[in-house]
Amino acid sequence: MDVIQEVDESVRYRRPNRPFDLDDYTVAAFTAVAALAVYLRTLAPTVTGEDSGELIAAAYTLGIPHPTGYPLWCIVGKLFIELLPFNSVAWRVAFMSAFFSAATVYVVTLIIIKLTRNRWAAVAGALALAFSFEFWEQSVIAEVYSLNAYLTALCILLVLRWQDERRPGLLIACGLCLGLGIGNHSIIALAVPVIALYALALGGISREILWTYSRAVAAFCAGLLLIHLYLPIRSMANPPMDWGNPETLSNFWDVVTRAQYAFIMTDGPRSLPRFMEQLQVFAGIYSQQFTTGIGWLAPVGIALLARKRLGPAILLTLLFLAFAIGAILIPNFGFDRMAIWINTTYWIPAYLIAAIFLGVVVATVTSLPASRALQRVLAITLTLTASALPLATHFQQNDKSRYYFVDDYAHNVMNTLAPGAIFFGDSDHALFSAMYLQIVEDLRPDVTIANPYGYPVEKIYSAMPENVKRTFSKRPTEADEAVILHWLVHESGRPVYSTAKRSVEDSVTANAGLLYRYTPPGMEVTQPPTWNAYKWHSLDETDIHGDWTAELILFDVHFARGRTLLDEGQREEGIEAFDLAAHFSRADAFGLNNLGSAAAEYGLTAKAIEYFSAACDVDPHFVVASRNLGKVYLRDGQYRKALDQFEQALALAPQDEATQKLKAYCEQKLSG
Repeated sequence: MDVIQEVDESVRYRRPNRPFDLDDYTVAAFTAVAALAVYLRTLAPTVTGEDSGELIAAAYTLGIPHPTGYPLWCIVGKLFIELLPFNSVAWRVAFMSAFFSAATVYVVTLIIIKLTRNRWAAVAGALALAFSFEFWEQSVIAEVYSLNAYLTALCILLVLRWQDERRPGLLIACGLCLGLGIGNHSIIALAVPVIALYALALGGISREILWTYSRAVAAFCAGLLLIHLYLPIRSMANPPMDWGNPETLSNFWDVVTRAQYAFIMTDGPRSLPRFMEQLQVFAGIYSQQFTTGIGWLAPVGIALLARKRLGPAILLTLLFLAFAIGAILIPNFGFDRMAIWINTTYWIPAYLIAAIFLGVVVATVTSLPASRALQRVLAITLTLTASALPLATHFQQNDKSRYYFVDDYAHNVMNTLAPGAIFFGDSDHALFSAMYLQIVEDLRPDVTIANPYGYPVEKIYSAMPENVKRTFSKRPTEADEAVILHWLVHESGRPVYSTAKRSVEDSVTANAGLLYRYTPPGMEVTQPPTWNAYKWHSLDETDIHGDWTAELILFDVHFARGRTLLDEGQREEGIEAFDLAAHFSRADAFGLNNLGSAAAEYGLTAKAIEYFSAACDVDPHFVVASRNLGKVYLRDGQYRKALDQFEQALALAPQDEATQKLKAYCEQKLSG
């Protein structure tokens, strides 16, 4: 029997206690295995960018990564690490992402079958999700979003089944999944009020249903509380990865509420025009997920589903809006590339729901009056279109099977460090990859990573005078960090390095391969071999495939190489390397500003103006770049242009006293 077909009457009216038959499960399994096969072909073999390194290290040690701590993910990750006895630890955790993405595809297939009774449509919608850009991207690296997608889909299926079957256990299980899910990623919390209100609207008020509601709420609370007990319990064991040290109530609260990152939600302005621009960004990102055109069939699916099953149409639409708009309003993301890149992953649950609506569209088209042969041709054609187009379009970008940029960079950074070094990382790809190598692969245990959680940890400055340490904030500020860095350079007796240049009073700053090294004046330095000892799988731009972290690494490489060449007196080659770095940092105002600062230090005035101007173009609100551009103009005697830049900087930061003084000096020069 052909199981991929619209079901017959005996299946359409199956008993409530058997919502699916064997053929349905077979189709769902086939679809999931097909997705998993593609994920395995494109799976990252080692550590990748962003949070990958610290997440793997946290799972490996049952530790605590960045807030909110992700306790459920760490526990499940540890299970995958221990149960898979082959390949690298990083590969095993990436496989976990692939597994739960395939499991999500399985559940989405069942959801569409339940809503449409059409297996072809279910395969089409589920595979459209499987090979959508962001979902696939997160399926082949170590990240938290695949497990989140699985739990989201599972909750939707449980609610839809409860609506039809009214078995209390289904709603209770949904409550438990939601509570546990928040322990994986808090974005799933956006579904809680929608599902709760939907259940109330369906169930009404009676003694029996209130008892079901109360047990579902209890299950939610139990899942939420029990999974978060992991944080203080594991923190008390002092694992190598112990972000926020959530052993006390205040530290625990800071971790689960992301207090360290509160500035993300509070710093940016909030206004209706900004929100409308953010909606436009979402629309543009959304249109890329299923390839142009396909994704915009989802609103048609809403209308089609509403005609047949109004309740599920309302539930899914409200969930889509909750995930889409909630992931805009809460982080209030900016419009630079980094902010948008990070925010796109929060919308994956919205893409999941859109895929369900796509399945509804396919089901409707294939059920139009026509011969059975024509219906089957339509079903096959639409299924292939919905799956093959995203597969072909996104394959190259999401193929991480030969992705070694981060791993190579981390090894080369670690090999740059002198024995017993103290290392300050200034980017996720530098810091988290070093932590992965040290904690998981036991590489360079002699090195101390000074700021594993984004700020200096107390163990590196424990020998400082108590009266100085008492002045530091709970999480040392930039000013505190400057004091700590100065003390380390002058008093620790250990070599100190960083990935971004820092100002350390009364010290010598020298380029050391990919890094900067700081030493007291007059100290003799023996630096390990750098550029000739570095090894790379690839530094070819054609191998980046749009990966932002790879671009950042190539920027770092060419920027550092340019500084080395300029130190050696190779001016033209150094400028060429700087221009290559600028190419890879064309959408990164911070990188361009750093290039401008370096160019100014090397006396490359024209290049400094070029890079600072580019930084201001990328981010017109970047006060530092605007002020730096003014300084270069001032040093070059271009007082009118300098004054214009200082005025622009003051328009953005009116209380900046340093810029006020520079503006006054320009006005004095211009007045004669």
